[in-house]
Amino acid sequence: MGSNNIKYKFVDTGAKPNFKDPQYSISYHAEKKKDNTKVSYNIISALAENKDIIIEINTSLFIGGRRIVNKIVDDFLSEIQRLSLAHYHRNIKVTGSRGFFSFLFARDKEEEGHEILVYVPNKIWKNNELYNMLPNLGLRYYIVDANTDSDEDAKAILDKMNILNDQAKIDSFSMIIFDISSCNQMGIMTKKYTAGQIKKTLGIEG
Repeated sequence: MGSNNIKYKFVDTGAKPNFKDPQYSISYHAEKKKDNTKVSYNIISALAENKDIIIEINTSLFIGGRRIVNKIVDDFLSEIQRLSLAHYHRNIKVTGSRGFFSFLFARDKEEEGHEILVYVPNKIWKNNELYNMLPNLGLRYYIVDANTDSDEDAKAILDKMNILNDQAKIDSFSMIIFDISSCNQMGIMTKKYTAGQIKKTLGIEG
């Protein structure tokens, strides 16, 4: 999926798969800044291939945008409800940024936050149904090993995620991606794919 109009920088950090430090990082830059969200979508689509995706919106992962968090959450919930997607939503307390690159954006004050998990079948993801509604302030994507067409199975997968610790999540999904398209940065952790396989999938040379 490489393009002459898009610049990529791929780094193998040498880190073991974990939720604090990216195992692999990708920087991406389109010719026009407004196209970076589309570039992010295309990268994740390529990495997911034909697999379903679970999107995690956790406002403790957001980089900036604190004043518009509730609108972002409300708009996204409205969209996934319109699409009748299996999802889970709860209110949380946010005491600091978490996830890859969080050291760049410290936040000490406790705030009200939101956590949303939504199961997105591959056919809906590939149809761009959610594309315009994806926040660009920091999201996690979990690439599912085995797809399902059952709403009950999708809900069961989300329920299971709520009791998994970080290591169990790494073991349960083929790939976990943390993306901040507003910063053109993506972190990847996986036990199933090598750096070479990821670069080949994305058409990144070197």
